[in-house]
Amino acid sequence: MATKKERSEIKKKTIKLMSLDGMEYDEWLHEQHVKFVDEQGEKILDRLMDEKLQQTKKSDVGQPTQAIHGGEEE
Repeated sequence: MATKKERSEIKKKTIKLMSLDGMEYDEWLHEQHVKFVDEQGEKILDRLMDEKLQQTKKSDVGQPTQAIHGGEEE
């Protein structure tokens, strides 16, 4: 892992390069945070939905089948 001094130096260089392109470092960093949260949120939501689906499938096993018309067993 980079030292605090190395991180500081690369951050300063990054800010200078971004300013040459008219970009603001803080805005870019905010966008990176939002992107990360969105991506991780989607992964977690997908995993939770998969888990819920598996639980539903397990609880449906062994349940009596209902008649198509009327909804009651004959």
